[in-house]
Amino acid sequence: MMLAGVALVSGRWPVSAAAPTPLRLAGSFVQYQNELQTWAPETWHAVLDRMRDLRMNTIIIQMLERENHDGTTHSFIGSSGLRDATEIILDYADAHDFEVYLGLYLPNWNHDMTGGEFLAETQGRMASTAQRAWARYQAGIPHRSFAGWYIPYEPWTGDYQPAEIARLKSFFRGIAAACAVISGDAALAISPFISSQRPSPCRVEEIYRELLDQTGIDLLLLQDSVGAQQWETDIVQRVAPYAQAFKNACDDAGVRFWANLESFRISDGVYMPCDAPRLRRQFDATAPYVERFVTFDFLHYMNPVAFLSHWNQARREGMQKLYADYQAAFVSADYDPLGVSGNRRPPPRRAVDAKLGGKRRGSVSTAVHDRSSRCVNAGRCGDHDG
Repeated sequence: MMLAGVALVSGRWPVSAAAPTPLRLAGSFVQYQNELQTWAPETWHAVLDRMRDLRMNTIIIQMLERENHDGTTHSFIGSSGLRDATEIILDYADAHDFEVYLGLYLPNWNHDMTGGEFLAETQGRMASTAQRAWARYQAGIPHRSFAGWYIPYEPWTGDYQPAEIARLKSFFRGIAAACAVISGDAALAISPFISSQRPSPCRVEEIYRELLDQTGIDLLLLQDSVGAQQWETDIVQRVAPYAQAFKNACDDAGVRFWANLESFRISDGVYMPCDAPRLRRQFDATAPYVERFVTFDFLHYMNPVAFLSHWNQARREGMQKLYADYQAAFVSADYDPLGVSGNRRPPPRRAVDAKLGGKRRGSVSTAVHDRSSRCVNAGRCGDHDG
């Protein structure tokens, strides 16, 4: 059958387990800003307590260092002896059985993002960030909540050409090798996004099957791009074919696959929290294909207790409403679309098991909507709904 332009082989089902039901978020990205570095431990604890109230136990710190506009590096890694935001989060995670991925170096987008010179330089900066982070947070008494590294370079659903794929593979392999020297078999994660200009899902599957093969990536968190693309309608039709394409590629490469659901909306250029009904449609679009869900991001769009100084009252009230409505719809109640939670096996507790668990295969389960499996070949890929 054909699903939004994806040629499928009937009767063949995905290899790894779909998301355990009831469906809910397992965690969130944390995007640092300078003001957050001034928050007291009590403020962070209040935010993290609210995450725990929603049954979240996973944090992906987006980046520990980032590129400034002038090409210099801004670091969020605090001086040794001073308890910075990352150490506060890690301490809390140790005490409450969270897992934390530490983000490396975030480059600007004013580069040739697949160019050899840029990728080589950025690869080196990623490795340097990992070295500094390990020395700061793990070299003494290690934090047991450390689950792995996150690479903040975001690939996309581009029609990458063979030379670009080769450069990207080398880029990721180099980072994986550097991190392995520093931290052994700790997991390595990336988070591609669904771009506005994109080839068919079949082509994306082919590209990422090659891109992920033998690159050292253990975990892929697909940004559903619903917030960034301002998709308020036809979310399942827009997202599901690409979620399936990434799942197929991840299965072939032995890479774990999670969904990164965007919990914001953009109106007249202003970022605001989305609403719980839209999040429900985002769950529906990705649930058949992924092991877990995280969001970008709880702190900026869902946390009801701590706010940046420049957020206005409407923003704060929107965050509190999304928190309350999400809790009512997905935590106090179970969102189990087909009532099959008893037949689903939850994913392994710790992602660090996956290198470990990146090669695991789970059980087949019933999905929110019909899906079979593979693109037959690129020639049979039709047009897709953008």
